[in-house]
Amino acid sequence: MIGFLLFQFQTNVKAQEYIPMAVDGVHWIVKYDLNSTPYLVDDLWEYYANGDTVIDDALYAKIYKRQLVVIQNGPPFEPDGIYELYGFMRDDTINKKVYAIHIYDSGIGFCPANEEYLMFDFSVNIGDTAVFCLYPDFYDYIITSINYDVFLGFDTRFFFNSWDYSYLEGMGSVFGLFEEMFIPVKSKNKRNLYSTSLYYYCRETPCELLVTVPKTDSPNILNVFPNPTNNTLHFNINSPTIGDAIILVNMQGKQIKKIDIQNTAKDIVFSVTNLTPGLYVALVLHENSIIEKHKIIVVNQ
Repeated sequence: MIGFLLFQFQTNVKAQEYIPMAVDGVHWIVKYDLNSTPYLVDDLWEYYANGDTVIDDALYAKIYKRQLVVIQNGPPFEPDGIYELYGFMRDDTINKKVYAIHIYDSGIGFCPANEEYLMFDFSVNIGDTAVFCLYPDFYDYIITSINYDVFLGFDTRFFFNSWDYSYLEGMGSVFGLFEEMFIPVKSKNKRNLYSTSLYYYCRETPCELLVTVPKTDSPNILNVFPNPTNNTLHFNINSPTIGDAIILVNMQGKQIKKIDIQNTAKDIVFSVTNLTPGLYVALVLHENSIIEKHKIIVVNQ
């Protein structure tokens, strides 16, 4: 009886623990499979959590994304481009929910850009309907089972729904991280058009899945901070002899500000109080060519 009670106590404690998702150093490798090709991998990319930032008094992990060289077998994987800031993610550990922001129109059809949304809900129980924007709103996703299991080498909880699409506490979903949780089909023969899936997962850095250690430091010419900002923006110029000018543009490509950086101060302060909250891009020009860019988030004051 004592042994049974001890086992029951340990099981209850385990069931009550929440596995955080926005952990510094995590890597998600996502593959894209186009049904019309014979290949299992038609595209490959990586998300990477590195560093924190504060938005509207909440602490978020910064999420970077980069393309990987498409191979049919792996790892290790090779980068096919540089890391770019993709969005932000935070855990509500008390309510067992994950919230996110992706900072530009990334092709996600169900989640808004440049504002916070509910990404995953791990507070639901069997029989509840899971409602968050990675699910399309034309289906009801009723949780049919919740099980502890191992996925890609990580102990997690599986939340299965009535369509047999699962999402995973501490990891994301079987479809990826920011990827929508459905598979589009042809209306005539009901064949799948394409699918994404969480291909590999690594909980820490350095990650042996990747050939190179991630580098997300700002380039040498320009440092931009704070980012996100709701008041002032600092352009710290490290190499004024390389660039000619900084141009700040909005997402419609309209020029907001142009700064000549030849023979200027190394630290330029720019007020953003008159800008509409959203995404902007700072471009460093040299002989009318873009040699560096920084995505900037302006948030509500």
